[in-house]
Amino acid sequence: MAVTDDDDDAREIPRGYGHEESISVVILCRDSDDEMPKLIAGRAPVDLDDPAGLARSVVADALDSTVRLTAPMDVPFELIDDIHDLPVPTAFQPSGWLSDHRALIFHNGRFRVGSHDLTYDDDLGLSIAESP
Repeated sequence: MAVTDDDDDAREIPRGYGHEESISVVILCRDSDDEMPKLIAGRAPVDLDDPAGLARSVVADALDSTVRLTAPMDVPFELIDDIHDLPVPTAFQPSGWLSDHRALIFHNGRFRVGSHDLTYDDDLGLSIAESP
């Protein structure tokens, strides 16, 4: 039976059924707590709290450090939700290119958001594993 708008018991189509959600993230790495994170492309250190934004060359490196995550094909919907809850860095906000991107800062190759553990390796790229 097809569900139509005039059905009294119309049901919501389950999330993920026939649609996708995605988010763009900029991957940064940091080896110690006392250093600024660095973009994976160009390895430029980035002050994410700078209200003046990023220099044009750094924006280009940030775009080259961007990964677009898509649910349900690449990652779970819950991971997209958890990343959406992260704030857009202050330094990204003045840029039309980065104003909706989130920053994932990997400390020694690891980042945790919600119940998800993420890893980044220069050779293997971004990996996602749901925690128990």
